[in-house]
Amino acid sequence: MLTDFYMININVRDLDRSIEFYTKLGFHKVLEFGIDDLEVGDMFGLPDFGELRFAWMKLDEARKGAPVLDLVEFVRPRVPGYDGNPATRSGMARLSFRVDDIDAQYEYLRELGVEFVVPLRRRVGPDGAPLAVMWFLDPDRTVIEVLDVGRRES
Repeated sequence: MLTDFYMININVRDLDRSIEFYTKLGFHKVLEFGIDDLEVGDMFGLPDFGELRFAWMKLDEARKGAPVLDLVEFVRPRVPGYDGNPATRSGMARLSFRVDDIDAQYEYLRELGVEFVVPLRRRVGPDGAPLAVMWFLDPDRTVIEVLDVGRRES
């Protein structure tokens, strides 16, 4: 079962502009990073994408463990706005949840017959910890992301 509401993703056309906007609304940046890696594009269901920029933001008064606002800019190639792919449309793109056992959740969702945008993928996250992710569609084609974010071993 889902264990935590993890993040809300918004795809943006200009990450710096969006960071400035959300900062004015009371968010602060907790992490900013760029990735130039075709493997990351594959995790988005976009094997031809190579470069993305991310900013994770939280409200100043957010409780520990509160959801993250995940801003994503598709740098190369550019995405001009909605291109028909639910993973790259501008605006609110997906809801994200954490789970404790992503393999069991994946099997459960397969049994339910959900439509996967990205089936289960594994890699190392930006902090060096193991990461497993999958995306599927709700009945109205909203993308739902499920993550199993491991802890980096010391």
